[in-house]
Amino acid sequence: MDTKTPRQKGFFQPKLSSAEKLIPNLNPDEASFSTPEPDSREPSRNNKSYFKTGENEETSGSAMLGLLCYSFMILFVPIFIYFGAKQALEDNDYEPPTTTIAPAVMAIASVNIVIVLYVLKAFREEDITSKNKTE
Repeated sequence: MDTKTPRQKGFFQPKLSSAEKLIPNLNPDEASFSTPEPDSREPSRNNKSYFKTGENEETSGSAMLGLLCYSFMILFVPIFIYFGAKQALEDNDYEPPTTTIAPAVMAIASVNIVIVLYVLKAFREEDITSKNKTE
């Protein structure tokens, strides 16, 4: 194999431009091919400027991570609040209707708070996107 170009391993190989052709090695013992150096005058086909986001904009990965975070919050925060408030009320010798209804109301309020936080996050992201489009 040619010593100038390293051998690419794995499934994902770099794409060849129209100027790059597979050239057989001069050594007849090897059946591998080498590629010449890419021409610097040709524009790169891997230019992904179409997919670039503006400054401080949310990418799809960070959007999914944010959704996952808020999903976990909407699942676990009410459970922790319910059982924590119930335990605190029972420790302070409150009667059973109070130890059931008050933590349930607190858990419902916590779900609403998490939803409001998610909506505020979406509004902030929309403001950043619209500001970047006007610039």
